[in-house]
Amino acid sequence: SMILLGNNEMKTNFLIISVFILAFAQVSSFTYAVAPPEVDWNVSYGGYIDQDWGTSIKQTLDGGFIIGGRTELGLKDNIWLFKADSNGNRLWDRVLDGVSATDVIETSDGGYALVGYPIPNLFKTDSNGNLLINKSFSRNSSIPTVARSIKQTLDGGFVLAGYLQEYYGYKDIYVVK
Repeated sequence: SMILLGNNEMKTNFLIISVFILAFAQVSSFTYAVAPPEVDWNVSYGGYIDQDWGTSIKQTLDGGFIIGGRTELGLKDNIWLFKADSNGNRLWDRVLDGVSATDVIETSDGGYALVGYPIPNLFKTDSNGNLLINKSFSRNSSIPTVARSIKQTLDGGFVLAGYLQEYYGYKDIYVVK
């Protein structure tokens, strides 16, 4: 069977289809008109034998970067903290007790603070990476506790957030100030 449309119905349908095609063409051309971002620089840090990786990076007030991660020295995993300038050149690095950093921040006094695991430790350094504080916040030694995030509070202290690994795989949120 054949459906006959009146002149006004054909114009309306043609107009709807035309608007749809034009809209699709505009979206398609917009998608291809945006250029990908350019890479200013790229560097790699670490050795040839050891396994190293970054887990947290923040831009610092001087335009450089503070990077926390993990390094394997021999058969031992360690937290790795290092400072890079605005071009990615490593200025200094420190190896701290723990397995890996999970978050790192620049502090209001120009130093740095980070948290790591497997035990939720707060590490605080001066602006040159010299260790000032190493404090553990494990709630219960029989329940694995992981700190994932750190923020400096308005009073100059710190708040840590993470989780407790309860039995049977359940996790509870864990916050310490």
